[in-house]
Amino acid sequence: MPTLETERLNIRPCARDDLEACHCLDLDIEWADMTASDSENRGRRRKWLEWTARNYEELAHLQQPPYGERVVELKNTNQFAGLVGLVPCSNLSVNSSCFGGLAPELAPFSADEDSSGQSRRHFSVAALQPRPRLR
Repeated sequence: MPTLETERLNIRPCARDDLEACHCLDLDIEWADMTASDSENRGRRRKWLEWTARNYEELAHLQQPPYGERVVELKNTNQFAGLVGLVPCSNLSVNSSCFGGLAPELAPFSADEDSSGQSRRHFSVAALQPRPRLR
């Protein structure tokens, strides 16, 4: 799946180089296991990133939809802003896919397909307010 772009954001596949940013996000939003050590949590996120990268390749090889998480970054600085996931969604009249799980700083947006198979992308982005890092 190509990088999706808005006026201010890029939504791209996760890469192994995103480990530190993803680890910090886990700590910030309290998804990290607070009973585990920092290195254990970082190791878990590393395994997840490796699996995510393999998932992109395998889904493409199997000619499946490109489901999974993507990195959201500020276009002008390439600064990590959060993660979103492409997941299957259903509607009574349209089968579609949409992005969900946005970082709190971002307003909702979706990418979906209408009944004729034509892709539609809708983006609505709120002003980003940097959050302090919790350590």
